[in-house]
Amino acid sequence: MPWRHGRKLGAARNIGLRLNAYGSHVEMPINGVNGYRYLASGAFDWQASEKLSFKIDAEHYRRATDEPGGITLPAAINGAITLPAIPDPRNRYAPVNAPYRTWVTNVLGRVDYSLSGTWSVRAGAGYANTRRQRMIANVGKVNAVTGAGTLTSTCTPDQEYANLYWRADVTGEVGIFGIRHELLFGYARNRQVQEDQHQQSYAALAQNLYAPVVLSLAALTPTTNRLVAGSVNIATGLYAMDQAHIGESVLVMAGVRYVDYRTTTAQTDFAIRTWTPTGAVVQRPTSKTSLYFSYIEGLESAGTAPDGTTNAGAVLPAVRSRQIELGGRAEVGGVMASLGWFRINRGWPTPTWPPTPMWSTGAPCIRGTRGHSMAMSPAPSLWRWPGQI
Repeated sequence: MPWRHGRKLGAARNIGLRLNAYGSHVEMPINGVNGYRYLASGAFDWQASEKLSFKIDAEHYRRATDEPGGITLPAAINGAITLPAIPDPRNRYAPVNAPYRTWVTNVLGRVDYSLSGTWSVRAGAGYANTRRQRMIANVGKVNAVTGAGTLTSTCTPDQEYANLYWRADVTGEVGIFGIRHELLFGYARNRQVQEDQHQQSYAALAQNLYAPVVLSLAALTPTTNRLVAGSVNIATGLYAMDQAHIGESVLVMAGVRYVDYRTTTAQTDFAIRTWTPTGAVVQRPTSKTSLYFSYIEGLESAGTAPDGTTNAGAVLPAVRSRQIELGGRAEVGGVMASLGWFRINRGWPTPTWPPTPMWSTGAPCIRGTRGHSMAMSPAPSLWRWPGQI
């Protein structure tokens, strides 16, 4: 059931406060799997003066349910996988009370200060923390006829991730030789931490895909305990961007970002320092149509190796991605329509089978077209570049 409360405070009514809360019972369509969840959040803003303002947002989320269990696909034979019959979707394979618990906390703050003219300064910081306890229980080695198989289980009770982010930038406008430039200069730093995790494995148990038996946690026999070492990712960047308005029909965007990206783990350290550019051109043939071309490049986290690989949970090095896009927009009869072609070259972790370590290898190419239309009210300009940074 949701609850919310908001009001303006202060003699000048320049302080805003809003509180929200929500809680519910969770009933899954799987036999005996249920739980609860709740959310509490608050937002605060203060217009301290005509030029200075403060904003703070915070939220906490909690979810607690049971793990229903999953199914491991059979091994391929001669390049083909023979699937068993589809089981009842209500089947529960994991032990009763197998944990699936999540805690999330987010806090974000920002300060804005208006300088003279069109220039302003903004500084912000945020913190996010996620904790999870989960048992993964999968049925495998299944006899396709009888459904007889084995249940393999692992439990990681101490998954914890934290992210600390702060940023400051200066924006303003200048005119040079009749060209209006919207300028942005800034600094950003992001620190991601993955704590050590202890993964407990259990001896396999008999389980049936079509007629699962009810198992208790006490029936599990611990075997090995594996340590997944934590890691720290720190990305520091300086960036600048210029949006140059040339006359009434052309917009040219150019930007650059200097990145210092570092990953520290118990096994290896990874570091890269590089420049990543971005640019775009928007041409406006008429007041209701626009054509654009854009290029963007950047580093991104490749995440962690998934379950099923021998280095599951290991942090993968950053990958460099590049995207080119061109297209157009038009407003016809009050409807905004757009059509674009894109090409993305993206470094991506590649899994192999049977399980081996996963690495960020290759640069898969994704290309395609996309388009959409929507009714619009008069206001949004066609100037904004899709996928704007």
